[in-house]
Amino acid sequence: MKDHSQKLAKYCQKLQKKFVKLRWNDIHCSSKDWQAQHLSMRGNLLPYTVLGEGKVTSLIMCSVHSDESTAYLCFRLVQLIQAYPDLLLHKLVIAPLINPDGFFLSRPTRTNSRKVDLNRNLPTKHWNRDAWRLWKKRYNASPRKYPGPHANSESENHFVIWLLQHFTPDKVISIHAPLNFLDLDYIDTTKATENLKKIQANAYTLALDFSRKSNSKFRDYRTFPGSLGRYGHEWKIPIYTLELPSSHPKYAKKFFTRFQKSLVYSFNVILDPVQ
Repeated sequence: MKDHSQKLAKYCQKLQKKFVKLRWNDIHCSSKDWQAQHLSMRGNLLPYTVLGEGKVTSLIMCSVHSDESTAYLCFRLVQLIQAYPDLLLHKLVIAPLINPDGFFLSRPTRTNSRKVDLNRNLPTKHWNRDAWRLWKKRYNASPRKYPGPHANSESENHFVIWLLQHFTPDKVISIHAPLNFLDLDYIDTTKATENLKKIQANAYTLALDFSRKSNSKFRDYRTFPGSLGRYGHEWKIPIYTLELPSSHPKYAKKFFTRFQKSLVYSFNVILDPVQ
C-alpha cells in the first residue's frame, strides 16, 4: 500500500477549484488534514482522516454517488471538529469523497469512471445470483445502477472495505440524497447473541433520536445486492443512510446546519454495551 502524501497538495488544489465552481466557498482542503493510500479507478486519491481517539470508532462517508452533492458535509465536519475538538468524545474516521472520478467531472455522475454504481458493487452474499438479475428486472438495466462486471470489481470499494476492516467502526453513516429520510440497516437478530441484540436495540434507539433531533423521517428502507446496507448487515455493522432532501449543491450549507448536531451526537453514542 503506497503512501500518496506528496500528491495530496495537488489533489487539494484540484478540489478547491471544484469547490469554487460549486460555490462551496466556506470549505477548504488542506493536505495536512488528510491521509491517502488508495486510488480510484482513474487514479484519483481516496482521502480520509482520523479525528479523536479511543477504542470506539464511527465512520462517515460522503459522495458514494457524486451527483448527490454530499461531500460538502464531510469537509465541513472536519472543519467543525478541528475548531471544536471537545465536541468529539471518541474516534471518528471521515472519508469525504468515495467517488472522486464522478465528482471531478463537469457534470458529476452517480457512477464511477467505469460506469459502475459503487453502492451495488460490494461483495455481498449471493451477489452472483441476484445482482444482475435484479438490475435487469427491477431497474430495466438502468445505466445509473449498473452493478459492475463482478462483485468488488472497483478500487473505490476496495477502499471502503479497507476502512471497515482497518478501523472496525461500531457504526457507519453514509450520506446520500435526495430521498429525505434516515434509514438503518442493522444486524439480523434471529440467531444473534444477547450482546448483538443489545447493539441492534441501541442502534435503533440512536436512529430514532437522530430522526427526532434533526426533524427527519425514519424509514426502514430495503437493501440491494452489493449495497453498503446489505454488506453491513451481513458483517454485523449498523449502517445509517442519511438521505438529504435535495441533491442540489446550493442547499449543502443549509443541510449541514440542519444535521450537524445530530451527526456529532451520533458519533458520541456507544452502541456496544461491552465497550
